[in-house]
Parts: sequence; structure tokens; C-alpha cells
Amino acid sequence: MKRARTSRALHVKRGGVASSGRDRRNWRRNGLPLHHIINPNTGLPVETDILRVTAVAPTVMEAETAAKTAFILGGEEGLAWIESRPAFAVLMIMESGEVFISRSMQEYLQGV
Repeated sequence: MKRARTSRALHVKRGGVASSGRDRRNWRRNGLPLHHIINPNTGLPVETDILRVTAVAPTVMEAETAAKTAFILGGEEGLAWIESRPAFAVLMIMESGEVFISRSMQEYLQGV
């Protein structure tokens, strides 16, 4: 895992890219911040330390699945889940402002 505080551009020749996050499509109800990504176990918006996840995978459907799964699991567990699947890569923007980059994401950040 690499930690950085800069924005990045991806260079993807094949595969799919998807992002999931709570920085868009959010609102407040009774003063509480809510968003559109639902925890399948509770039926409520996911509570996570991640603000946004961008994933790269062999297909867009897999990239969307990887991004949502990492988001739902949270930073540490989500990154471990991605790292155990070499076909997936993620860049996570954390609530703290830090950026976590999976080892497999490095190839998509080269030459940009």
C-alpha cells in the first residue's frame, strides 16, 4: 500500500474502471449525513472511513463490484480484500484526506 496526498490520472488500455463514494449523492435527514451506498446487512447507508474508491478490473461489472465491496468493507479490510485479488486494483480516498493505493494500481498510474 502506498500513501499519497495528490490527485492522480489513470492510464487503462483494457478493462473497466468504476468509482463509488459518499462525496456525491448525499443528503441530510434529521441532521444526520446519509448517502446512497447501502450496507446489505443493515439496509442503512454504509458507515465507512472511505470517501471515494476507484477500481480497475478486467470488466466494468467487476470494477463496480470491487469498488462497492471495498467501500462497504472500509479502508483496511477493503484494501486487504483487493490485495488478495490480483486482477483488481484500487485507489481509495479516505475521509482523512489520505490516499491509499493498492500494489496492483501502480501499473495504471505509470506514465501519467
